[in-house]
Amino acid sequence: MLAPPVAAVAAEEDTRIFTVREIYQGLLWEGRRVGLPRREPETPYEYQDKLVGRLEGVTPELRAITRAYVEERYGGARIPAEELRLVNRLWRRLRSALWGDSGHDGARPGAVLS
Repeated sequence: MLAPPVAAVAAEEDTRIFTVREIYQGLLWEGRRVGLPRREPETPYEYQDKLVGRLEGVTPELRAITRAYVEERYGGARIPAEELRLVNRLWRRLRSALWGDSGHDGARPGAVLS
């Protein structure tokens, strides 16, 4: 079994600024954890839409993270520091929504699957 990406296991109080790629790896990890893995042929936007369709209350976070990832990975853009800090805040909010108040003790994630 692969080790989880750093953005998926960082403690809530960790103030490290993750790269966009670390955040997206964390998103993929969490998606698999909640039973929504990204299939090989899915584009980042197709995967985003699958998650948006199944996870309630995290649409803005998913859209911003996916957009930043696509811009950096496929567009060759360098994400400005201010935007990277915003994407990190959105990632932490998304992780929090997925886990709810249960923490990372193996309890069921908090986001509502529809």
